[in-house]
Amino acid sequence: MRTARTAVVVTAALVSLSLGGGTAHAAQTVAPTALPNDGTKTFTITGAPAKATEAVVLKLVGHPDISGTVSNPGAGALCSLGVADSDCGSSITVSVNLLSAFPGRYDVVRTQTPAGLGGSASTTTLPAALAVLSQPLFAASNPVVPAVRGQGASSRITVTGTGFAPGIVASFGPGTTVSDLAVGADGTSLTANVAVGPDAVIGARDVSLTSADGLSKTLPAGFAVSAQPVLTGIDPAKSTGKAAETVTGVRFTGDKLVGGGDFGLLIAGVDVKNVVVAPDGKSVTADLAVKSTSAAGPRTVRVTNNDGGRAVLNDAFTVVAPPAAPASVVAFPDDTVAYVTWTAPSTPGSGPVTGYRVTFLPEISVDVTDPTKRAVAVPGLVNGKAYTFTVTAKNAEVGFGAGRAAGPVTPKYRTVLTSKASRATAVSGQSVTWSGVLTRRNGNLPIGGAPVNVVVRPQVGKASTKAVTTDAQGRWSIAATTVYTTAVTASYAGSALEASVA
Repeated sequence: MRTARTAVVVTAALVSLSLGGGTAHAAQTVAPTALPNDGTKTFTITGAPAKATEAVVLKLVGHPDISGTVSNPGAGALCSLGVADSDCGSSITVSVNLLSAFPGRYDVVRTQTPAGLGGSASTTTLPAALAVLSQPLFAASNPVVPAVRGQGASSRITVTGTGFAPGIVASFGPGTTVSDLAVGADGTSLTANVAVGPDAVIGARDVSLTSADGLSKTLPAGFAVSAQPVLTGIDPAKSTGKAAETVTGVRFTGDKLVGGGDFGLLIAGVDVKNVVVAPDGKSVTADLAVKSTSAAGPRTVRVTNNDGGRAVLNDAFTVVAPPAAPASVVAFPDDTVAYVTWTAPSTPGSGPVTGYRVTFLPEISVDVTDPTKRAVAVPGLVNGKAYTFTVTAKNAEVGFGAGRAAGPVTPKYRTVLTSKASRATAVSGQSVTWSGVLTRRNGNLPIGGAPVNVVVRPQVGKASTKAVTTDAQGRWSIAATTVYTTAVTASYAGSALEASVA
């Protein structure tokens, strides 16, 4: 018995050769050369005498080693008892757990220890001898989340299982588009963006995964498409709102509206609050808080069901704005009247300017209905009283906007003073009468009892000043002796504007 053991050891030494740091046997082969990573698999190594003790490890750079369990179904009793290697045959079977193993070509490292005492182990490396293929498998429970998406939805969907590796392709059935697929580091999950077409057929469809190695798996009815929501209208009485205004209880009509979860109502420039979906799915109400910075114009309303299904209603809500203040306002007074002019506002707001309002007392204003007219006379004012005039523009959508003021201005008399001489020429030393009339320019009304100062300036001698008072008809007159050329200047300075005549 001892001689037999010795003979086997010698024979093995004769057919072995050194490779690197270990001992390699010629013409060893692995069959099959490729296995999927979907569970425990077996392969056979042939081409070298088996030993009583065998160990096999799969190695791939950058990944954990995979240890195999070795069996030798053809071994004789002496080999099985570890007594004689000559009874072990020339092949072994290796069982390895490849579930979720990283795909790639693994080195097969075989370590053999001969029977008996004093034998040393030898190692054989079969480079890239076994290809581990990526075989995707779905998890047993809830492998697709979410498993239902509505028509028009675009959502991130997660698939769990094993055997997921870079290069995997996912399909969620007809009417869907998959993009941005990413595989988890441990190969047990993947996420992808799944866009469901608005006209995708409603109902269940299979989910399939195909690895870069060409291995595939299908999950029957693993994904379903639900009906798209519909928006048909909005309460006309509440379809507009101003900046910084909250419009409450706005009702949108439609069908197949499903609340809860990810349900949302979106309007650009508007904060949507207190959303309530009707149980029958045919309407949704909400409070619309228009942002203070929201520009005027129509808005598209977008609704997203809790299953991601989407619907839009174009130009359903409009942010309206009043006109800006007139660019400039000018006021100037006259006798019991003021004249106000202005220029058009820099922006008409959400609609064309339809008119203006001129306000000069809290309770009194003048409306101008012709938007092309930008001047107005305000009569009936009290002379001596200060007035401030504010002009605002309006449009049909909102009404009056911000105002711009001019003033204060104070109306008062505007007077006219006339003067004439009783004769055009006179002999020096002869008396000449100068006379005239003092009237209000507005209406040509005479001003009686008013002081008129008359300055007489002879060519020779000193000038003299005389004060005269107008009669009830506003008339005044003086007589003066002429000295060569004599000039007379009359003036009136009362509570009203000054008037003079030479």
